[in-house]
Amino acid sequence: MQLPDTFISLRHLSFSKLALRVFNDPDVKLFIRTHDIHACIWSSEEIEELLGEEPATVLNDEQVHEILSKGMKPTLSHEYKHHFTGNGKDHSLHNKQFEMLVDQKLSTLSLPNIFKEEVTFLVRLLLIETHKWLQDHEPIIKSTTNLRNYFHWTQDNKIDRHKTAKAIVADDIIDIRDRFMLASHYCFQENVFSIWEILDNAQQSFFQECGFNIARMWANWARNGAELE
Repeated sequence: MQLPDTFISLRHLSFSKLALRVFNDPDVKLFIRTHDIHACIWSSEEIEELLGEEPATVLNDEQVHEILSKGMKPTLSHEYKHHFTGNGKDHSLHNKQFEMLVDQKLSTLSLPNIFKEEVTFLVRLLLIETHKWLQDHEPIIKSTTNLRNYFHWTQDNKIDRHKTAKAIVADDIIDIRDRFMLASHYCFQENVFSIWEILDNAQQSFFQECGFNIARMWANWARNGAELE
């Protein structure tokens, strides 16, 4: 069966590159690291229009992950109105700060104002993509902090999970247990066996008895010198 070609317009490709450049800016990275995800993915204008002065409850991390894992766009609806606290203007303060920061960075790139909103939206999608990757890998890797530098991005600003995992597994600065877990999860057979050889006895015993089925199976295959068929 022939798969359909995926067409990416030159405009979208160009804007995606600009969005990634802004996303990787040190100031933007700092803001993202020091604020929760709500400050970056929701539009301040939408929050103010939707919430008004109505009180509500805070959206927790589990609920955020549920929303983002469904591939929803970072726009609000009345369905999620109860997830926010305080009045709209108070809650949107950090969102406005993020928008101003992104606007400032885009201005240095001489991007016409007419295109800024579109690129800002793409920056938010990058944040969502990153958040989803981190959430998906938290059960696998002990620490997911400072891993953004290993991300490999596709032309349409999706994380290439295979290449990203390869980059992390190949770096001996990363905790060796995390490297083995990741290699096992992605079934990188060569990496699993090479890392296994440098694990100490305690680490090998841990993986042979650990609760992660795929890591335990790979550990036993490596221990017995067997290969996955």
